[in-house]
Amino acid sequence: MSGDLWICRACDLQTLAAELRPHRILSIAEPGFRNVTPAVIESNRHHHLNFDDIVEVITGYVAPSERHVGSIIDLATELTDADRILVHCQAGISRSSAAALIMLAVRNPGHERAIAARLRQEGPWFAPNRLMVDIADRLIGRGPVLTAALTSMGPPTMLLNSRPVQLPLKLGGK
Repeated sequence: MSGDLWICRACDLQTLAAELRPHRILSIAEPGFRNVTPAVIESNRHHHLNFDDIVEVITGYVAPSERHVGSIIDLATELTDADRILVHCQAGISRSSAAALIMLAVRNPGHERAIAARLRQEGPWFAPNRLMVDIADRLIGRGPVLTAALTSMGPPTMLLNSRPVQLPLKLGGK
């Protein structure tokens, strides 16, 4: 069985988790908010990150940091090729798609543009958080490959997220 990564909105978390029974969940929410762990997963497999959806440091807000993005990278390396992970943020547009881009790039080095193209194809509303991507480029240490991949996606062609998106953990479904 090939593993996969699902991206959704916070409002879809409980229903989709019950349907998919993921091995892991990554919840990205605003500071001070904690998503309830679905009954189908152990709490130690539900990873919580809290920061605002901003692309530059703004007084009074919590920007994505190296600690946050490092946690996403670490989680990507802990997954097996057969795992299923569900990633969400509030709207399923920016932070979750950036986390997906980062996680899939960690698991598929050298295929960043192909991953970005697949993200755009499957989620025309995706607008990955640029600050998260810039931080990941620094932490992964392969140069600005994720930033280039993000740029290659172009702007979103739809404004609303209407459905969960499934992507393979390994390109080619292997």
